[in-house]
Amino acid sequence: YPYDWIMGGSFLEQVTLDCWQRAGFSAGMRVIDVGCGPGASTFLAASLAGESGRAMGVDRNRLSLKCARGQADASS
Repeated sequence: YPYDWIMGGSFLEQVTLDCWQRAGFSAGMRVIDVGCGPGASTFLAASLAGESGRAMGVDRNRLSLKCARGQADASS
């Protein structure tokens, strides 16, 4: 996925994390990522939510969700 290649790059990952931290994302939060695609941004949100929080991705593209589920299963 080109999206994963772009989002997985350290530059956009750091920019996204910085934006979310400035917006107040923190441990224990529940986050919903609407239009999550293959999940790159959802996994970043999960890293901020931590063990006491939760991040969930929603997308209408079944192939993207399948990819995200595969990544989630591989990381657990």
